[in-house]
Amino acid sequence: NYPDNQNIQYYMNAEHPPVVKYLIGLSMIIFGDKPISWRIPGILLGTLTLIILCLTVYKISNNVFLPILVLICAYADAVFVAMSSIAMLDIYVTFFIALSMWLALKEKYLFSSISIGLAASAKLTGVFPILALITLFLLFKVDLIKTVCYSFIIPPLVWLSSNIPLILSWGFSKWYSELENGLKWHITSRPEGPPTSPPWGWFYNQNPFALHFNPDLAARVNPVIYFMAIIFLLFIPYLYLKGYKKYSIPSLWFVFSFLGYVGVYILGNRTLYSFYVVTLSPMAYILASLFVLHLGDFPIFFEALKYYLKQIKGYFKK
Repeated sequence: NYPDNQNIQYYMNAEHPPVVKYLIGLSMIIFGDKPISWRIPGILLGTLTLIILCLTVYKISNNVFLPILVLICAYADAVFVAMSSIAMLDIYVTFFIALSMWLALKEKYLFSSISIGLAASAKLTGVFPILALITLFLLFKVDLIKTVCYSFIIPPLVWLSSNIPLILSWGFSKWYSELENGLKWHITSRPEGPPTSPPWGWFYNQNPFALHFNPDLAARVNPVIYFMAIIFLLFIPYLYLKGYKKYSIPSLWFVFSFLGYVGVYILGNRTLYSFYVVTLSPMAYILASLFVLHLGDFPIFFEALKYYLKQIKGYFKK
């Protein structure tokens, strides 16, 4: 028995939104209250995430071999396999973030916005890609009314809709109090306990979060994948100008999701865990795969560096 199990049946975990609890609860109703039932929805969404990534990278590159490389990245990255196999929130956030990226690539911006709302309904950190969507609208010169509606109205409405059962059950006052406490929880450090690491530490396995003992399993990444992804990010602005505009979408989703965690860290939460990196993994796999694709056109990287150097020189001359 756990030492803090008194009244555990009344603990609602209200610092996190309810969508994942609905899905796991439904699985338990259908298959019974046993460990595999808790995990089935996560396994399913992890699998669907891989399908979405294959479709996304093919649409971006029009290369039939790149989806295979994405799958290799996923299976070579322990954190994705692990988080797809356990009953935790983050693989659900990962799925909805990947789905929003795919829908944005297909220019289905309303549904991309809804998917971000669902990501935030799984865990509040799922809201980070909304900044990516806004930036994409600015880059692609999307209508201002659509930009406002899809960025500032639709995601909050989706998130609020997922909370309606709680509002009806608890009453608005209690629900709002729990929401307020949840927001404070996200930007406040917890007591000492599980191993923690800053967002940038996730990329080189600084103090990875232990998920299981004997056999040992920790939320570790494959640093090579994330190193390639980050290196390739440096060349995205130049490639965008050269006509590779679709590359901007996984780049924006990666950058703003990462910066969201950095923002939480700066605001005061120093107890961040390495398994959060799984929400960045879909974009990392795509960017790393695109990097490998462009190794066959290596001179373009030198062209990019020359262009950046020229822009820097021009800036200082002014």
